[in-house]
Amino acid sequence: NEAKESLKQDESSLKTLRDKVDTQAHANQRLQMELDTARSDLGGTNVELNEAKESLKQDESSLKTLRDKVDTQAHANQRLQMELDTARSDLGGTNVELNEAKESL
Repeated sequence: NEAKESLKQDESSLKTLRDKVDTQAHANQRLQMELDTARSDLGGTNVELNEAKESLKQDESSLKTLRDKVDTQAHANQRLQMELDTARSDLGGTNVELNEAKESL
């Protein structure tokens, strides 16, 4: 009798353990699916990140090119300003000479 009761308790404990194992197996499957989804999302995010990095490199290259063009234009403008200043100075001297010539007439 005691052996039968002990056997019933062991069977009940075994069933409880099997239920827990099944529950844990289902939980593990859910977690594995979530992990697979997260890995997939991360892969997509990494692709987007790499595309953004490449775009940023191109933008930085374009920005450097524009800065170089601005610097070149600034130097050209400085040269033109100096030539303009020289021309104005020469014109001012020419006007003085012209006025002197007019006065002597």
